[in-house]
Amino acid sequence: MRKIRESGDDAVLEQIKKTYPNFKLCSYENLVMIKNQDKISNPSRFWNKNSEILLHAINDINNTFYHYPDKQKLKIISSIHYQTWFEEMFKFLKKKTKSAKNNKKQSLEEITTMMKLSEKFLKVGLDGMKITMPDEFQEILQTKIDDIMLQMKSITELTKRLSPKSSNAVDFNFDFHPKKNVTTKKIVK
Repeated sequence: MRKIRESGDDAVLEQIKKTYPNFKLCSYENLVMIKNQDKISNPSRFWNKNSEILLHAINDINNTFYHYPDKQKLKIISSIHYQTWFEEMFKFLKKKTKSAKNNKKQSLEEITTMMKLSEKFLKVGLDGMKITMPDEFQEILQTKIDDIMLQMKSITELTKRLSPKSSNAVDFNFDFHPKKNVTTKKIVK
């Protein structure tokens, strides 16, 4: 049953609309709940649904970015929005990593997830550096990158072996298909 809206809710909604006049990702009602989590009646369902919406939006960006002209691609990549997205993501990951180091009772599964993410970000960063550097540096970069990635892979594999095999977490891993719908990835055990 939907909650009857109160005048206070309307004031918050109007303030959100004024603060974010160009917001398009979800409804303003959902944005209010994201920013005021005490208004969420069923948190698990709300966050699962909105996480899926966000992943679909990222998939849409992936499907369309490739077709943009180079000038617009560079404009997007060098924008403050793109930079802020990564800064916020890395702040979150830094906090999670610090939590993993400080909390001995934290699950090994969460530490494994952080290791996998570290490996992914390291690979993306090193590949980006290799691609954008002048050709004169390619040979030495490739040698050093291979060494670093081999060490990272070893650390990740060791952590995976120590980790529990199953998870109770909701699976947000999707197969992304250009020009197709998003499907849930089937995990074979």
